[in-house]
Amino acid sequence: MRAKEALIAWTPRRCRDEPTRGQIRIGQIGTGDGDAAHWSDAFACTGGAAYLARQGFNEYQLLQCIIFDFVDLVAFDGIPAKAAHREFLKIDEYRRAVLGYEAAKAWECQQQEDER
Repeated sequence: MRAKEALIAWTPRRCRDEPTRGQIRIGQIGTGDGDAAHWSDAFACTGGAAYLARQGFNEYQLLQCIIFDFVDLVAFDGIPAKAAHREFLKIDEYRRAVLGYEAAKAWECQQQEDER
C-alpha cells in the first residue's frame, strides 16, 4: 500500500495495562463504515496516513516521514525493531528503499567473495 494510505497503529511499551502493549500494525486507513474502518481502535496511538498534512507530501517527503516514524517507534516507544520492520514492509515506499539497500549489500558481499 502507498504511504498515503498506510495507517500506523501501535501501543508503546510504557502502556503497561494495554493488551496491545509493544505491538504495531500497519493497515489501510479506514475508508468506510463497520469494523474494517476501525481496526486501529485496539491500539493507543496512530500515525502515518492519520496525519492529514502528509497527504500533500511528495514521495521523498513521505519516505523521510516513514523513516522518522520507524525510528521513533523503535527508539522511544519500545516497539521491537523486527516487528516494526515486518509491518513497515507493507508500505511501498519503505519496501522499495529498504530492499534496494539490501540488494546492494548482497551484491557487495558477493563481490568480496569473488575477489577471494
